[in-house]
Amino acid sequence: MSGLEFNGCSRRSKYRIACSFFADGSSPNFETLCSLRVIVRGEGTSLSVRLRPSCRRERFLSFERARAAMEPEAERIAGKPAQVADLLRQSRTTIFGEATWTRTTEQRERCSVELIASLLNSGELEVASRYLECLPA
Repeated sequence: MSGLEFNGCSRRSKYRIACSFFADGSSPNFETLCSLRVIVRGEGTSLSVRLRPSCRRERFLSFERARAAMEPEAERIAGKPAQVADLLRQSRTTIFGEATWTRTTEQRERCSVELIASLLNSGELEVASRYLECLPA
């Protein structure tokens, strides 16, 4: 759990109070969001407390994991170290980025390629490339 937020309490009757919270957390492949409701009934020594959690877990690709997967693919294409930058989230499981490097053939060129990191249902990360371009620097 990475965060817990108190959203307030409300009195439902003389002997009943309901409080709500929001909690969230993430792992390398998932993000979990929970709405928590705590209901307190009674008074004095005859109190009862009930927790009503409502959570959903969704696949989620972090920028850090996407970059870590893109860098080896960029270096494979460039044949040398390449810088991955301009990461942009397309969806919860897909992130775009661009790798750039310079090369010298007959003249100095600045090259770039677009990379797409996608989190698959299996939990594996797939990196694809497109739009390889080299222009005079």
